[in-house]
Amino acid sequence: MIKGGRMGLDISCKISKKSIRWNYSTLHLIRWLALQACGLPKEICGKTSYSWATSPFLHGYVIDGKELPSPDLMATILFSFKQAGYYFPNLMFHSDCEGNYTKSGKVFSKPELTGGNSTQLLKELELLKKEIPEQEKDSRTLVAFNQFYELVKDEVENGNGYIEFN
Repeated sequence: MIKGGRMGLDISCKISKKSIRWNYSTLHLIRWLALQACGLPKEICGKTSYSWATSPFLHGYVIDGKELPSPDLMATILFSFKQAGYYFPNLMFHSDCEGNYTKSGKVFSKPELTGGNSTQLLKELELLKKEIPEQEKDSRTLVAFNQFYELVKDEVENGNGYIEFN
């Protein structure tokens, strides 16, 4: 979505009126935290594994056309995605450009992945907060995580739980 000449993501709350303006990659950093908490190595084939949070299968087979992950490493990578999908479905499987979370919403309710449950998202973020890898404790990723966590927490606890992505 182009707003004001930039590519980006606006996350806003209905009642609390809190909002965040990010580029899409910032949300991917938070998803990367979830993947790391579920066992994704910080580096894969000598490169940061961040790109796996955006397009795992493309990056799994195209790493400069050179070194590919070993079968054991691929098993670890795929297992981390399975775990992240289980423990963090509202975080991992929601469109990063449009849609909403509501207190009665359901993840996977729409093929476009534009719906989710804000109460469950808060629980997922609280779980992730306890599992953040030590090496991320002082990073910009943690700053973004905390912004998102505070926005979701405030709307769920003090508002009606409606969080919109656009």
